Amino acid sequence: MRSLQLTKAEKAWLGLFVYVVIADGYLMRAQNDTMSICYGKWLEQQRSRRVCIALTALMIAHLHWRAPLPGQKILRRIATLKTKNQTIGVYEIQ
Repeated sequence: MRSLQLTKAEKAWLGLFVYVVIADGYLMRAQNDTMSICYGKWLEQQRSRRVCIALTALMIAHLHWRAPLPGQKILRRIATLKTKNQTIGVYEIQ
């Protein structure tokens, strides 16, 4: 039987999940609003609703259709110390 080998990205997703569970647990224990409750309150307010919907739509587009995030090409270039016009994975940095 082959052992489960996780990629660094999969480990990062698991780490994010663990962080959210721990943070929400801490917030519940301290009798504060959880992140979900806070998000719901933002959606109830007209000013913050537009920002929440726009950011949520951007994140869904990024995760489901590989839409680049604003500044993603520059961040990738800085993080990988690559110069212009090099291809990394499915992205071509220009």
